[in-house]
Amino acid sequence: MSHSRVVMQVIITRLFLFSLLSPFFGMAERKIDSTMIYHSKYTDRVIVSLYQSERSFNLGIQGFDGLEDSVLPVQYRSDARRASGIALDWDKISLSFDYKLDIPDSTRSRRFGKSEYFNFTFGFSFRKILVETSFRKFQGFYDMNSPSYLQGFKSDTSAFYQNSDLTLARHNFKFLWFTNKERFSPKAPFNGIYRQKKSAAAWALVSNVAFSRMSSAGNLIPQPLRNQYADTRQVDGLRAFHLNFGGGGSVTLVILKGLFFNFSIWGGPDMQLLSVADINGIGHFKPNISFFAETRSSLGLNLRNFFVLFSSFNDATYFRFAQKLISPSFLSAAFEIGYRFPSFKGRRIDKLKENKWYRML
Repeated sequence: MSHSRVVMQVIITRLFLFSLLSPFFGMAERKIDSTMIYHSKYTDRVIVSLYQSERSFNLGIQGFDGLEDSVLPVQYRSDARRASGIALDWDKISLSFDYKLDIPDSTRSRRFGKSEYFNFTFGFSFRKILVETSFRKFQGFYDMNSPSYLQGFKSDTSAFYQNSDLTLARHNFKFLWFTNKERFSPKAPFNGIYRQKKSAAAWALVSNVAFSRMSSAGNLIPQPLRNQYADTRQVDGLRAFHLNFGGGGSVTLVILKGLFFNFSIWGGPDMQLLSVADINGIGHFKPNISFFAETRSSLGLNLRNFFVLFSSFNDATYFRFAQKLISPSFLSAAFEIGYRFPSFKGRRIDKLKENKWYRML
């Protein structure tokens, strides 16, 4: 099964789950009881959390418009296994950093190669709009479709085709706006600044400005398949500017003011300026229209000072050129444990919070 079909199946499955939870959005139409507190904000606390994550970046390459059956698809994958990180949250500002240390494993390295991973995120609120900035980078991929073209491949011992120079990087600058702010906190399921005490839901509007870069010192196409990809066998990179916008929603279910489950999904058109690089250099940027989808979910326990959660984050889009479909997708799962410590106090802190520019956040 091709990588793009797998991505579409995941999106369709999650849309079905979202439809099952859609009755909760009716809560936004009811009159609010002023005696009920739906969520709390910890502005007087410094939240520190540690997390362990499993992340992967998939890159599918296949033909379309009649070429689906004439060329074998490529399904590159890079794994960031056991990446460790730390997150800091205070008032309106969120910061996190994680990095994968390559633990020597001769058997795994021989079969799947080595990969490097880096991720950095910074977020803040601006006039009721959540702003999320991030940078992530993966280097070193293997082709999961290797058994289809490597002769004598054995599923339990053979090495997959590896491209150690292939690098994928993405910069994001994302804006999120949610309805039902009196009841619903979009931050509560994913960090410790807020705590959701009662079930609530909200619609969401999303916009993202991004830059994607794929590059390989040799070639994007595996050596055994380059004859099938005759028109793109010289391609060694791709660059794209993105401007996308869309909508969706988020639901948080709470039991006994502590246990919670959240599911969020949104998507829409992705307008791109796409440039393909080959042995002749970087080509001119050309307009392209695509589609993006993103899902988030979390399950955990959020108490007064202590919280623990499991979370997942997935996003996907695609590029088209020369009758080829390239579909990158990012998958992430993390376990996080955190505590809300008493905040620093003093004149400098009070002066910062009273600053007109900070109050705009």
